[in-house]
Amino acid sequence: MAAPAPRDPALIAPAVISSSVVVFSFIFGAFEVPYILGRPYPAMLSVIAQRRYLDVDLAQRPESIAVAIVIAVMTALLAWLNLRLTRKLTGIERASIF
Repeated sequence: MAAPAPRDPALIAPAVISSSVVVFSFIFGAFEVPYILGRPYPAMLSVIAQRRYLDVDLAQRPESIAVAIVIAVMTALLAWLNLRLTRKLTGIERASIF
Protein backbone atom coordinates (compact mmCIF):
# COMPACT_ATOMS: atom_id res chain seq x y z
CA MET A 1 0.00 0.00 0.00
CA ALA A 2 1.45 3.34 -1.07
CA ALA A 3 1.60 6.24 1.32
CA PRO A 4 -0.80 9.11 0.52
CA ALA A 5 0.72 12.12 -1.16
CA PRO A 6 1.27 15.11 1.15
CA ARG A 7 -1.33 17.84 0.78
CA ASP A 8 -0.30 21.36 0.07
CA PRO A 9 -2.22 23.76 2.35
CA ALA A 10 -1.85 26.53 -0.25
CA LEU A 11 -4.11 24.53 -2.56
CA ILE A 12 -6.79 23.94 0.04
CA ALA A 13 -6.74 27.34 1.75
CA PRO A 14 -8.55 29.37 -0.97
CA ALA A 15 -11.47 26.94 -1.02
CA VAL A 16 -11.71 26.90 2.77
CA ILE A 17 -11.55 30.69 3.00
CA SER A 18 -14.10 31.21 0.22
CA SER A 19 -16.56 28.75 1.67
CA SER A 20 -16.13 30.32 5.11
CA VAL A 21 -16.94 33.75 3.69
CA VAL A 22 -20.06 32.45 1.95
CA VAL A 23 -21.32 30.74 5.10
CA PHE A 24 -20.54 33.74 7.30
CA SER A 25 -22.24 36.15 4.89
CA PHE A 26 -25.35 33.99 4.75
CA ILE A 27 -25.56 33.57 8.52
CA PHE A 28 -24.77 37.25 9.18
CA GLY A 29 -27.64 38.37 6.98
CA ALA A 30 -30.03 35.52 7.87
CA PHE A 31 -33.43 36.66 8.99
CA GLU A 32 -36.03 33.91 8.82
CA VAL A 33 -34.68 31.28 11.20
CA PRO A 34 -33.47 33.68 13.92
CA TYR A 35 -36.78 35.56 13.74
CA ILE A 36 -38.92 32.43 14.09
CA LEU A 37 -36.78 30.46 16.53
CA GLY A 38 -34.71 33.12 18.22
CA ARG A 39 -35.03 34.70 21.62
CA PRO A 40 -35.89 38.39 21.84
CA TYR A 41 -32.49 39.17 23.35
CA PRO A 42 -29.79 39.14 22.03
CA ALA A 43 -31.28 39.47 18.57
CA MET A 44 -29.33 39.23 15.33
CA LEU A 45 -28.75 42.42 13.36
CA SER A 46 -31.13 41.46 10.56
CA VAL A 47 -33.94 40.87 13.07
CA ILE A 48 -33.22 44.21 14.76
CA ALA A 49 -33.33 45.98 11.39
CA GLN A 50 -36.64 44.38 10.46
CA ARG A 51 -38.29 45.09 13.81
CA ARG A 52 -37.23 48.73 13.76
CA TYR A 53 -38.32 49.17 10.14
CA LEU A 54 -41.81 47.82 10.86
CA ASP A 55 -42.19 49.77 14.11
CA VAL A 56 -45.13 52.17 14.36
CA ASP A 57 -42.74 54.96 15.32
CA LEU A 58 -41.37 56.18 11.99
CA ALA A 59 -38.34 57.65 13.74
CA GLN A 60 -37.02 54.08 14.02
CA ARG A 61 -36.68 53.67 10.25
CA PRO A 62 -33.39 55.56 9.86
CA GLU A 63 -31.86 53.34 12.54
CA SER A 64 -33.13 50.30 10.68
CA ILE A 65 -31.55 51.47 7.45
CA ALA A 66 -28.29 52.19 9.28
CA VAL A 67 -28.23 48.63 10.65
CA ALA A 68 -28.86 47.26 7.15
CA ILE A 69 -26.00 49.36 5.79
CA VAL A 70 -23.70 48.05 8.54
CA ILE A 71 -24.59 44.49 7.52
CA ALA A 72 -23.88 45.25 3.85
CA VAL A 73 -20.58 47.03 4.57
CA MET A 74 -19.31 44.26 6.82
CA THR A 75 -20.20 41.62 4.23
CA ALA A 76 -18.51 43.61 1.45
CA LEU A 77 -15.42 44.13 3.60
CA LEU A 78 -15.21 40.43 4.33
CA ALA A 79 -15.55 39.61 0.62
CA TRP A 80 -12.78 42.08 -0.19
CA LEU A 81 -10.52 40.54 2.46
CA ASN A 82 -11.31 37.13 1.00
CA LEU A 83 -10.16 38.27 -2.44
CA ARG A 84 -6.94 39.72 -1.06
CA LEU A 85 -6.11 36.69 1.07
CA THR A 86 -6.88 34.26 -1.74
CA ARG A 87 -4.61 36.17 -4.10
CA LYS A 88 -1.84 36.19 -1.52
CA LEU A 89 -2.12 32.46 -0.79
CA THR A 90 -2.33 31.31 -4.40
CA GLY A 91 0.05 33.83 -5.90
CA ILE A 92 -2.29 34.23 -8.86
CA GLU A 93 -3.12 37.73 -10.00
CA ARG A 94 -6.54 38.13 -11.56
CA ALA A 95 -8.32 41.07 -13.04
CA SER A 96 -9.13 43.32 -10.14
CA ILE A 97 -12.34 45.26 -9.68
CA PHE A 98 -11.08 46.86 -6.46
